[in-house]
Amino acid sequence: MLGLQFREFSSLQVFDNEPLVLYRYPPAAAPPNIISQITATSPFFSITRTSSELSVLLPVSFPLPSDPFGIKPKQSNPLIAIKIDAIVDFDRVGVTDIVIEPLKKAEVGVLVLRTFDTVLFLVEDSKTNSAIDIWKSAGFSVTRTFTKL
Repeated sequence: MLGLQFREFSSLQVFDNEPLVLYRYPPAAAPPNIISQITATSPFFSITRTSSELSVLLPVSFPLPSDPFGIKPKQSNPLIAIKIDAIVDFDRVGVTDIVIEPLKKAEVGVLVLRTFDTVLFLVEDSKTNSAIDIWKSAGFSVTRTFTKL
């Protein structure tokens, strides 16, 4: 059960009307023109580069810009975004743990995406209903939403 100190983070929104997909490129693969196409036209995206990869998270419905070098990225199965329905201060410790812990016990994988005020949990589309049931059993309020991220 949720501790009182985390009660304000017990409401989750499920954005299952717009599945996402995570693409993995080699670290130097996507030239700036592809990134500018994504940032100019996609309603939601996340781009992260490390020394070993470039990851791009986009809605499934968004056409991935073609890579002029012909690199075909590896891609995930469709993912569903679940958002804590509150602003989560960046320095708040333990919030992601309380959401992930029930899923961990059920061996449901989660990718966490954190911005300054927002925490998103990405779950494979095929496991979303199980995740929702698990969260509800753990005391979370879970609402499906038809708005976009």
